[in-house]
Amino acid sequence: MRSSSALSSAAPKTLLLVRHGESERNAEAGERETDSDSPLSARGRGQASGLARWMTHNFDSRAISLRSSPARRCVETAEIVANRLGLSVAIDEDLREPPERAPTLVVSADEARAMLGAIASGQSPTLTPRTETHAQLVERLRAALSRASGDDAAVVVLVSHFVTINVLLRVLVEPDSPRAGLWVRLENASVTRVEIDASGGVMLGYVNRVE
Repeated sequence: MRSSSALSSAAPKTLLLVRHGESERNAEAGERETDSDSPLSARGRGQASGLARWMTHNFDSRAISLRSSPARRCVETAEIVANRLGLSVAIDEDLREPPERAPTLVVSADEARAMLGAIASGQSPTLTPRTETHAQLVERLRAALSRASGDDAAVVVLVSHFVTINVLLRVLVEPDSPRAGLWVRLENASVTRVEIDASGGVMLGYVNRVE
């Protein structure tokens, strides 16, 4: 698949979009983890080690930069790879997973006064739940891609999450699409390879490759 992305780079770039290894929460619930920050399971550490070996055999570590979501399961995956390849890990907050649900927060003085007034009058306070919109998610992922394209390395590894990677793929290959993501199945510790030329043209090398 080849497309044209809003992302441009001064030189051709390879992006490796890596989903984190299996976390303890993944293993227990058998589902995507959104509301906890558990460490990698024993299987997840093995998956990350296998990923590191595969990268050693396929890429020159001197040409690689490594970025990770701040989530523990992603950082642990990235650090296992980094230790084998002799790299450092840059934490990028914009690679975090979007919240499935967000806590209700008081975000302004006016809202706080309204809440206190309702309580004082015996009424139930009404608070507005806040979460990240798709537009906000796309905006922060574009920012993460912009930083990645600015890395001097020819190969940039982004360790992130199921939803985040699917939306990243949509932003890269169909930047004007109203749809949220590609929604392909991404296994733990899988690699999706994206080639970007200097003009911003995009070609998918493979999706959900698991070694």
